[in-house]
Amino acid sequence: MNRINSITFSKNSELQTIEREVFNASTIERFTIPIHMTKIGDCAFSHCKILKRAENSSKFRTSNKWKISFNNSSIESFPIPPHLTSIGDFAFSFCKRLHQIEIKENAELKSVGRCVFFSTPIKSFFIPSTLIEIRDG
Repeated sequence: MNRINSITFSKNSELQTIEREVFNASTIERFTIPIHMTKIGDCAFSHCKILKRAENSSKFRTSNKWKISFNNSSIESFPIPPHLTSIGDFAFSFCKRLHQIEIKENAELKSVGRCVFFSTPIKSFFIPSTLIEIRDG
């Protein structure tokens, strides 16, 4: 069996979408979000037990709601792209090692879905002035 440790895209990559379950339960350890990425589909990185880092080179203009994209992975921190407007339901739920969500002061985040950080050890969360909705759970 081949193991994928990291995914890297060229600096001028035009990739905009990663569809549902593309890397679900894979052996990926690190992922860099391409600059033109606009959507990460449901369960794209769910159950990635050794995924620890996601790096951000993305401008993320829209998000089309991340749903359970990173749930039950081993991600330890995640930089929210500054132009991301919403984080969908259960996006980081059951991430037992998630301690830090990095949100810049100039973030455009408007909505945080249901149970986004359910069963995670996250200790603090910066709320940008643009945030207008935090759903239950």
